[in-house]
Amino acid sequence: MSWRFGFCSRVLTISCLAVIAGASTTPAGIVVTAGPGSNVTCTITSTVKLSVKLKNNWVKADHATDPDVNVENILDTDFAGPPVPVTTKATAKGTCTGSVTDGTNTLTVTKVKITATTTSAGTDPPTCASLLTLASGSTFFDATVAFSAQGGKVSSSTLHASVGALIDSHGFGFQLIADGNGGTSVTGSFAGGSAVTNAYVDAGTLAALTGSPASSTVPKTTVCEASLKIKKPNTPDESVKLVKPKGFNKFKIGPSTNDSTPSTVAFAG
Repeated sequence: MSWRFGFCSRVLTISCLAVIAGASTTPAGIVVTAGPGSNVTCTITSTVKLSVKLKNNWVKADHATDPDVNVENILDTDFAGPPVPVTTKATAKGTCTGSVTDGTNTLTVTKVKITATTTSAGTDPPTCASLLTLASGSTFFDATVAFSAQGGKVSSSTLHASVGALIDSHGFGFQLIADGNGGTSVTGSFAGGSAVTNAYVDAGTLAALTGSPASSTVPKTTVCEASLKIKKPNTPDESVKLVKPKGFNKFKIGPSTNDSTPSTVAFAG
């Protein structure tokens, strides 16, 4: 009996088992910080929440040609309220393909979780139309990215990403880019590389953002717009009441509206 086996038969420890097997006592798990040569693409879904309900105002000039004079004569009405900062938060999850490497070790990435937030300057009233200013390129999202991988761990990434409009044959949404240009950055895994997100909004969001104000012929449109309650229409006793919008403060990111193209985020080292 060797001294190693004799000792370990009396004191059975993980280290002893490793010695008996002739294995290294180095921990099995490795941690890789993604560098050059790393490429990962993930399909994501997300729920995006706003700290304030966005509502569009009633603008009299928009109804100058309404066939109902009582609707035409409704005065400007403020529903959005005064300018306030609006915080937008999103948590995205998804499955991934691709791998990361630090030049020594390589791991296959299987999942991703992203937590992102931004707060507007508060210079504009919180209307649904103001959400479209996210597409101006002047708004930035800060995000943390956690990866899951086979056989080890991947260091997280921190993104400072610009936001622009995503309008293509697949649908409408937002594109977030962090690539070191225009004040954007990637730190941690993929530092010095890039992260590009194509986030398509759901059909309900698209309708809310692009819908038209109510009219006498279509008295109720979207949650962003005020609706009309018309009693005894087209009679001398007709009455018209303006009902405030329900407001818009949540939407989903996922497959595109036109052809179900998935929302994705692509990381490159």
